[in-house]
Amino acid sequence: MRNKILAFLLIISGVMQAQHSVNFREGSATEIMQLAKKENKPVFYMFYASWCAHCNKMKAEVMTDSLVADFYNKNFICAKQDMEAGPGIELRQRLNVKTYPTFVFFNTAGEVLYRITGEFKVAEFILEGQNALDPKKQFTNLKTQFLADVSNADNALAYISAFRKAGMDSNANDVAKKYLATQTEAQLVSAMNWKIIANGLQDIDSREFQYVLKNQKEFAAVSSPIRVEKKIVYMVNTNLSPAVEASDTIAYFKKRPFAAAIHLAKTDSLIFNYDIRILENTKNWKAFRKATSESVPKYAWKNAAQLKEIAMAYMNNITDNKALKDAIAWAERSLELKDSYDVYIILARLNLKTGNKSAAKDWAEKGKKLALSYQWDTKQADEIINQIN
Repeated sequence: MRNKILAFLLIISGVMQAQHSVNFREGSATEIMQLAKKENKPVFYMFYASWCAHCNKMKAEVMTDSLVADFYNKNFICAKQDMEAGPGIELRQRLNVKTYPTFVFFNTAGEVLYRITGEFKVAEFILEGQNALDPKKQFTNLKTQFLADVSNADNALAYISAFRKAGMDSNANDVAKKYLATQTEAQLVSAMNWKIIANGLQDIDSREFQYVLKNQKEFAAVSSPIRVEKKIVYMVNTNLSPAVEASDTIAYFKKRPFAAAIHLAKTDSLIFNYDIRILENTKNWKAFRKATSESVPKYAWKNAAQLKEIAMAYMNNITDNKALKDAIAWAERSLELKDSYDVYIILARLNLKTGNKSAAKDWAEKGKKLALSYQWDTKQADEIINQIN
């Protein structure tokens, strides 16, 4: 009897929870749109990935809130889709969804009205739903207004801001380029044009960004030096990072000269990091050797972890004795910054590669001593010592 009562209470609890949760309808995207037409409501779609912690938190804490549930169930046909499974894979490509969660609002014709990304609190999420219902903030209206007069800065900025909020930076770039094409160089330096450049422009080789580089003081006067520098660093990152992640050397070395010509300490350091990453990813060890030998003392000398990683790459992939001696010096510098068992082992193996068994044994023994003091495994050090003995 007790078990039956418990089961009944669990069922009731589940029903009550469902009543206070967003009602995600079942069915394909086509079926969801048909349902939207039938009930004459726009569609709210949650696009997520099963591994996404932010998605799971939104599902558990926001979608189950009674205020959110009441608002979204009343105003939208709600649906969700795992973008890394089944039809979600094609949908992810078609809608260019790059981050999770992404929330997209459609009208009954299937046009995107509004789009947001990320994790929200209850009040914020309800406000975003209200924004999606506001014609003035919908993509369809913003597009019509912008195309009616592409030289209108206010309309351009509103459209750009909507795209940025949606995580659609390439679309924001297109709008910025169309608007900025209506501006002469003499007109570019203004507070409004800076907002459009800062929020929309993505092309590092564009006329407008090159003009910013040549007139940084003038743009700093209508914004601030910090904002101008931040935009410059952002442009280098945005233009080089995707090619590095894709190991696309053609795209990387096409954009790199524009970044290298900036000659800003922060961007030079960023380029160095991207150089060694893409060369390591593509296993171009000759170029990797050249890049590191020229730039490690300048850009990595205070970074113990990076010095260790570069020394390890030399240990595993480079045989030239002179190069290995450079790597030994970098690993020793890493130890100066931070004591590390891993670095002792790297130094031992680097010295072995150069034929200096005495130094190799010394570093292995020092590493073993450190490991024993923390009761760590000494297997790697022991192997090197036994190999030498």
